[in-house]
Amino acid sequence: MTGKIFKYENQAIGRVLLPIYAAMAGVTILLALTGRFIISNPAAIDQEGGPVGALVITLGMLYAGLIVAAAVMTFVMIALRFYKNFLGNQGYLMFALPVSTAEHIAGRALSGLLWTILSGLSALLSMVLGTVLMAALIPDYGLAGLLADLKDLYEGITFVPSTILIGLAMGITSILATIMKIYAAIAIGHQVTNHRLIGAVGAYIGLGFAETLLTMLLTSFGLAAGGTGFWTFFNMETLMGGEFSSVMIGAIASLQNLLEAGVLFALAWILLDRRLNLE
Repeated sequence: MTGKIFKYENQAIGRVLLPIYAAMAGVTILLALTGRFIISNPAAIDQEGGPVGALVITLGMLYAGLIVAAAVMTFVMIALRFYKNFLGNQGYLMFALPVSTAEHIAGRALSGLLWTILSGLSALLSMVLGTVLMAALIPDYGLAGLLADLKDLYEGITFVPSTILIGLAMGITSILATIMKIYAAIAIGHQVTNHRLIGAVGAYIGLGFAETLLTMLLTSFGLAAGGTGFWTFFNMETLMGGEFSSVMIGAIASLQNLLEAGVLFALAWILLDRRLNLE
């Protein structure tokens, strides 16, 4: 059943985010074409207050706005879908389905993780698309020139596969922990009889503060213990002093993110499964 919930959530969120991705690609193409026009007519951009300059500024602001909109709407949809499905009018229907509370939460969390990654990829791919189009439209340069420059850049950079993989793991687990923090905050806020939205916002801030405080305490204990045994993982002097590789540091951070996500998942599950009030 988790797979079905995942599927339905993807369809609901996709109806909102896919048009934003499409608009981002469209604006990217317009920017590339405008850039090509400027290359062919450099005098056009020098006209003070001219239409070409205004068009470039407008398209640039629109593109930046779409990137921000994609990021913001992703998390808005994650929070809104969770609230409506569980704590709104749809809650009666959702909890009548033969699906456990844990499956409900897991399906939506996986969908939120997917769309957060897709939002980041859409912004990255739009930049790649714009770069390729601009290069292809530049006379005496084209894709051959772009590929040659990329080859030179690639040869000058040393890629470490393990570092890239651990970086991806850190990013994915961090997103997952953030999604679970949103879910847990909404579930806590629902325990407040009045002003549940304010309660959810306050809970999110409180959870963030608790996370920061716990990290500071563990780090302090790690420094006090001299970085031996278990406390080695919380001794920043040891971790950053070269005794641990960047891969190990990333692995520790990923594990911490997973543990945080697990605790928040359990908190949201307990509140929704044992203390739910859909009055």
